[in-house]
Amino acid sequence: MPERESSGSAEYVNGMEYEGHSVNELHYKEEKIKGRKPEVTEFQWITSMKITERNAEKMAGRM
Repeated sequence: MPERESSGSAEYVNGMEYEGHSVNELHYKEEKIKGRKPEVTEFQWITSMKITERNAEKMAGRM
């Protein structure tokens, strides 16, 4: 059975206004190689927790 390879990237924005509230947005894109085909999955969250470079992937559950 071939080994699965994956990689991902996190992007985030803090301090966006949404319905009168300040919120933070996290977007995570993950690419897994299955056989010869890449499979891309994207996730997006809105949170009140501050997102940083250090915690972005952890918040996405990818660490």
